[in-house]
This record gives sequence, structure tokens and C-alpha cells, in this order.
Amino acid sequence: MKSKLVVIPFFMLLFLLLFSTVHASALTPERIEGPNRYDTAIEVSKNGWDQESDYIILATGEDFPDALAGAPLSKKYNAPVLLTPSDRILDSVMDEIKRIAPNTVILLGGEVALSRNIEDTINSQGFDTNRIAGDNRFETASEIAADLDSSHQEAMIANGMDFPDALSAGTYATDSQTPILLTMDDQVPKATESYLNDNNIEKTYAIGGELVIGERVLNALPGPQRISGENRFETSMAVINELTPGRGQLYFATGTDFPDALTSTPLASKTGGQVVLTHHERVLEFDSQPSIADYIGKHLIQGVRIIGGEVAVSSQFEETLSSLPTFNLEKDALTNLKEEGGFLQEVLQYESTFSANQNHGDPDHDPGFVYLEGDSEILVTVPHSVVHYRKPEDMNNTCNEVTFNGSTLCGRSAEIYTGALGLMLHEYTNVHVLYVKSPLLDVSHYHDVPYKEELERILSQKDISMVIDLHGAGFAREFDIDLGTAFGELIEQEKIENLKSSLQKQNIHETYENHTFSASTSRTLANYTYHELGTEAVQVEIHRRYRDPRNQPDLYFNLLFGMSEFIEWYNQKES
Repeated sequence: MKSKLVVIPFFMLLFLLLFSTVHASALTPERIEGPNRYDTAIEVSKNGWDQESDYIILATGEDFPDALAGAPLSKKYNAPVLLTPSDRILDSVMDEIKRIAPNTVILLGGEVALSRNIEDTINSQGFDTNRIAGDNRFETASEIAADLDSSHQEAMIANGMDFPDALSAGTYATDSQTPILLTMDDQVPKATESYLNDNNIEKTYAIGGELVIGERVLNALPGPQRISGENRFETSMAVINELTPGRGQLYFATGTDFPDALTSTPLASKTGGQVVLTHHERVLEFDSQPSIADYIGKHLIQGVRIIGGEVAVSSQFEETLSSLPTFNLEKDALTNLKEEGGFLQEVLQYESTFSANQNHGDPDHDPGFVYLEGDSEILVTVPHSVVHYRKPEDMNNTCNEVTFNGSTLCGRSAEIYTGALGLMLHEYTNVHVLYVKSPLLDVSHYHDVPYKEELERILSQKDISMVIDLHGAGFAREFDIDLGTAFGELIEQEKIENLKSSLQKQNIHETYENHTFSASTSRTLANYTYHELGTEAVQVEIHRRYRDPRNQPDLYFNLLFGMSEFIEWYNQKES
């Protein structure tokens, strides 16, 4: 199959013209490079590890076999991957090791890949070493897999006689801590077979077509799923579209050599991004697989980085990439409101609905919650906008006793400014909103409550395909935003990746998934919505500093803007 220069489809251009909130915004690639592969790896390390780390991973930059399976270790050890020639350690690499000051340098491969002299030099500088190696590339990959100590019962399988497909597997494998095992095209090596059997692997992803993983090999694998394209570049996109869809931070590395993709995978994983194998000078399209141009036009792109100099990825590629239209949303009304000085006043006005009576809202309101209809396919729920109650037996800490409807309950604080956020999202994106206006038994904790009956009624009568459940987290939490998806169970990953991208574009960088609040219990609104009402949902926990518009109005604006951008992206995606 021939690869082609990208042509922007007519339907995409028509889409951009029809919807006034969407405009073709030029991408601005950032290039991370050094004069050679070794210095490029150092620059990648500096981009991702500006502070000390306990570990560094070292591989030879001269050949690929021993390093292919090493990417997942970078997440386990929070370590960059550095390269050096097989017979010596470069001064520049040693300087980077000293800068990071690890306790241990992990060496990938035996003494042919990284000589004893390298190990001795590192030890002489006061650093411990740990060599992971087998008698051949297949055994080395299995030893690396064993070091991962992964509880996952799945593995990535790639041809060990060449590098592209193993590199394409790297980001997903690193994120999920799934081992990368190597095979030959016509038989499964003994080391790979032993690992699969000994670790009760039930699912395997075979990366690449029949020329690199033959049918005989595929049939010998447990629970095999082949992911492939007509060439290495299409296979790279096939892996992305299948396993890591929707990510908004893209790292482009040449697909014709291994070092830059190998060393950038840890950084991509650390930043929630994705490595894309690319042609030296062309942005390719494919006959049977959505291209990177399609991907960029379809998703909320946070940023793009090119790894390596122009010998690896040319300036022509960079110029073509910069010209691609990306899905970007303008919020003129919001921006104007902020620039004209009315933003904080409007936030406070909306929040007054909930802050009245010492955050009790309107205690006399019946039934205690309000539904505002929209024309979006998204419903925003705000269950804790005011003080709410739980039964004493459901409290794990001190009970602030109150009397409610003749019962002794425990009062819980309002999650302030979540209510204002819900109302402003309704105004500026026209989402449906269901918010609590007066103190109630915690509608997110108990099943048989009128609020959930109203939620069921709305979802049964309105064209709603997603619920965003807003919550507030305290100052002590170690995240900006935590997206609870019950570890991917409640909603398609592509949508979560775009939500993360829209927030990270607004400098809300510590946006995580299932960090602390996973929405895994059936009592949570998000879990209940998916399992009982059949609608996708996500629980959005917002750190207190992003709910302090009086003192940090810019952070609250960024939160509102990021959420609004995602909602409009979703609306137009579903339309």
C-alpha cells in the first residue's frame, strides 16, 4: 500500500465552516533534540525529570534488541531512559546521571550491549547498578517482564528481529505496566512461551501483520488480538486508535530508527501523551486506518512535540504538521466576561444560590433540588452544592450532629463553588443541570432518594448520553482534578482523554484518572448512573484551590473554560 501526502477531507473543512465555535488553529510543534541520539535522550530526560529520581535506565544506543522491552520499567521506577555506546559511557551521559543523582542505574542487556567498563565507571561515581539481562533478546525481554511484577494477565507481543512494532506498543505497555515480550515471525521463543505459561497470561496483543507475526505464532498465543497496519506507520496509528485513543499530547519520532521513540516513551507516558511513529518528511494517510491528520482534526490536542533533529524528522514534516486544522473552541462570551471584569461578580451571583444561610442554600425549597433543561447530550449533576447529611453509622470520622426530619444525622460541608460551576456551564454550553438547592440526605451516597428518581426520569425522557458528576476535594488532596471512571468501566477512554486534554490545555496539569476517587462503589452517582441507568458517567473531583474564585479567579476561569471546551467538543462529536 502506498502512503500519501495528507489531504484535508472536504467534510472536515465543511465542518469547520459550519460551526462557528470551531476554528482551524495552527499547531505549534516543540522540538526536543540534541546533535545526536545520545544528546536527544538527555534533552528528553531534562524535559521530564527536572528533579532527582531514585533510578535511571541505561541502554545501548547502537542496537535495539535488549532495549525494546524496557519502556514499561520507566513508569515503575519513575526513570528516564538514557543511551550510550556499548563500550563506554559518554561524559554527557554521566553528567546527566549525576544531575538526576539516582540510587541505582538499571542496565538493560548483557555485557555485549553494555560493557563491564560502563558498569564499573558508574559504580566508581558512587551509583549502584542493577543489570537486567538474559542470554538473548527474548530472554532479556522476559527478565524485564519479570521485574515489572505486574498483576495484569495480559502481554504485548512484538517481533524481536526489528524494532517498530515493539516501539508502537511502548506507550500503552508503559501506562498499564503490561510486559512487552518478543517473538520470531514463525515460532514463539522458549523464554516468551515460558513467561506466558508461568504467569497465567490470558490476553495478548500481537502488534504487526502476518509478515512479522505469522498465523502459527498468533494461534499459539493466549487470547490473541492482532493490531496491525500495512506498514510500521499505519501499525503505530492502529495501536493508538485501538488502545490509547483521544490523547492530546503527541510525541512524533521517526519510525526508521529506534532511539528517539524508545527514549521519548517514558516522557509521553509521564505526561499522559502518546508516541507516534512518523515518516521523515511526510504526514501520511492510510486506506484502512484513520491517519494522524484525522486524529488531530477529531480530538482536543493539547500539544505536539517532535523528538530529534531534522535528520530524523524533517522541517518539511514540521511545516505540514503545523498547517493541519485542529479541533479548537473559542469562548468569546466567557473571554469577554473576564476581560470586562464581570467574571467574578457573575460567579459570586450564581454561588449565592448555595452560599445563603451559611451554605444551606434555601432550606425551605421542596423537593430540595432543581433541574434545568438544556439542549446538550450532557447532564451535569451537582449533589453537594450545599450542606448535606449522612447517617451516623455511615461516618468514618467525627459526626457533626444535626436534626433533620426528626432524625439525628451528621452534617457534611458544602463543596463550595461546584454549584456555580454547574450553573455557568448551563449558561455557556447549555448542558442539562440537576443541582441540589437545600440540605438533603446525601444523594450521592444513598439509593432510595428523590434526587436519583429525578435523575432516572431525566435520562429516560431526554436525549442524554453522558453525565458529569461535579464534586469538590479538599486542600490536602494531591491532584488538581481527579476523574473517577471505576478504572475505565463507566465511560469510553477516548472521552476521558479529551476531557483531560481540555483541562490540561488550561494549565490544569495534575489532572488524573482514578487517583483517589475512582467512583467504584455502587453508591456514587457516576457508578449508579452507568450500572443502573445505562448512561456513561464520570465523577469529577475538583481541588479546593480551583474552587476559590475570590482569591484565585484565574484558576476558576481555567476550570470553567476547560470544562466548556470539552462539552462543546462532545456536543459536536455526537451531533
